Amino acid sequence: MSVRWRNSRRFWAACVLGAMTLWAPAQAQTTDSPKGFPMESAVTAPRVPDALPVTPPSLMNQATVTLAAGDVVTMSVFGRPELTTTVYVSDGGAIDVPLAGSIPVTGLSPAEAAERVATAYREGEYLVDPQVNIVLAAIRSQQISVVGEVARPGRFPIDTRTSVLDALAQAGGIGPLGSEKAFILRRGKDGTDRFEVDLKDLLAAGSGQVVELRAGDTIVVPKAPLFYIYGEVQRPNSYPLRSEMSVIEAVSVAGGLTPRGSAGRIEIKRKLKDGKFKRFDADIDDSVEPEDVINVRERIF
Repeated sequence: MSVRWRNSRRFWAACVLGAMTLWAPAQAQTTDSPKGFPMESAVTAPRVPDALPVTPPSLMNQATVTLAAGDVVTMSVFGRPELTTTVYVSDGGAIDVPLAGSIPVTGLSPAEAAERVATAYREGEYLVDPQVNIVLAAIRSQQISVVGEVARPGRFPIDTRTSVLDALAQAGGIGPLGSEKAFILRRGKDGTDRFEVDLKDLLAAGSGQVVELRAGDTIVVPKAPLFYIYGEVQRPNSYPLRSEMSVIEAVSVAGGLTPRGSAGRIEIKRKLKDGKFKRFDADIDDSVEPEDVINVRERIF
């Protein structure tokens, strides 16, 4: 080996060591908040009905993922790009690693699996100090259920960071009678927990929070509450009640007034809490409530 080649290697090694020395303190500084700034406070749970145990969606993504048969992982070794590979976890719970062969990983987290592979490289004397990284590319071993008012209810595999909207898309979307709220049923230590998700907020740009799912979760999309409209409208029928709806909006959903219909002669029949019904004349700006029966009457003249 020539003197020029040895000097060149020493020069580049010194550059790399110098860059690593500068990089490490910079990384360490990012773990703490700057002086004078308080640490970020914990998320405060929104106010919910007392009968509904709800956890903020941002706190629902703390599940520890473990590897199982069918999962897809991507493995890489620092400085050895030829060892990068993407493989399935076999039915026996192992992955095929270049040089080291079959390594059992079932039940381990990706970080634990990476340490096991690194140990195999060291003990097999393939690499002196391997820096192994394993990333979960797809979770095929774990599934969720989507039921209720969706196009294709069923069980679906979840991938990394699967959200409620992702799951609903796999199920073909919300049906025409589906509610704007869904529920996540999750097994907990003391039974099944229920979490409410406002789908309207999730769909609104810049609103809501991305809710990540865990294996075994069940998403339930209930039917939306209905209102009924008949009389002098184009399409008398029952319709799902979407958010806050006024009488004139309900008439519009029903196709609008017929030539004989009167916007000033609308009656609502409403069921009260005591089970009795109340009839009253409604203005076009009045709110529609679930199970309201709207009657649009003819014009007098």
